[in-house]
Amino acid sequence: MSQTENTYIIQESAEGMRLDRWLCKQFTNIPYIAWVKLCRKGSVRLNGKRVKGGEHLKIGDQVRVPPTHFLNTVSEEKKNKSKQKKIVSQKDIDLFQSLIIHEDDNLLCINKPSGLASQGGTNIKKSVDALAVALGAQKNIHPKLLHRLDRDTSGFLMLAKNDQTARKMGKKLKEGQIEKFYVAFLKGVPHPLQSRIIAPIEKGISNDKEKMIVSESGKKTVTDYDIIEHLGKRVSVALLAPQTGRTHQLRVHMAYLGTPIIGDFKYGEGEYLNCDCLCLHAYTAKAPGIPKNIRCSFPPHMKKALSELGINEKELTEVLRKRIDAFSKA
Repeated sequence: MSQTENTYIIQESAEGMRLDRWLCKQFTNIPYIAWVKLCRKGSVRLNGKRVKGGEHLKIGDQVRVPPTHFLNTVSEEKKNKSKQKKIVSQKDIDLFQSLIIHEDDNLLCINKPSGLASQGGTNIKKSVDALAVALGAQKNIHPKLLHRLDRDTSGFLMLAKNDQTARKMGKKLKEGQIEKFYVAFLKGVPHPLQSRIIAPIEKGISNDKEKMIVSESGKKTVTDYDIIEHLGKRVSVALLAPQTGRTHQLRVHMAYLGTPIIGDFKYGEGEYLNCDCLCLHAYTAKAPGIPKNIRCSFPPHMKKALSELGINEKELTEVLRKRIDAFSKA
């Protein structure tokens, strides 16, 4: 990368990156939110023009940043606030390491436990994102979440180990080139036993609480499902393949059919058959770049439920393999 005073000329390695992400990578001592403010105030220019930060860079673009002494001041402000940051212990880093089910030069795939948030937020003391950053600091990499799971949903999560992979896989996710497969335990048995749900959803109010609801004015939302096993009319094991990626999509769609996911207190009836944890598990995913036969073992509460229901986990796993192959070929 060539540089003149406070102006940087974009090279091939940075082509396609968002401006704000490039700034964070180039100036690691300046937080993202600071760059957002600097862009908004006009302190950052792209080819002489004001920017918002979301612009995608091209080879030869010229990025002008504030003077060095000004950036040093911003960096010092960041250091003064560092004491307020949550500290990730070595024990937590070791925990994250234990969750990894696949790692190569570009990807990290983990089996996220139920109860661990994907990203940080208010009152969240621990998250996949924070643990990954801490682990990355030890390995000199910068893992980035490629997608998210609800806090109480367990299973398959992908993280990119570099910006090029993040852009490549992010594009595949956006274009629907990555197939995701979930396993859910449902209260009741939907009919037919295999079908596609097309029910638009949007944010709304139900029972005086904010949640996602099925609504004609919502965004198109599609889920394929296949009932793998059912015990009378009490409970069923479903393989779910979302074709879109809306918030709480699977939970809303299963409740819409009248067969809510067991342990779902937000969209279902909560505890059922002595199980009070959400029985929704991201089982696997298929896409170029993801090794075949990666499966996330069920969390303890779902293993226990299978045992109590008299369902053989090994046999269920084999049926799931065949059904997933059938889904992928359809």
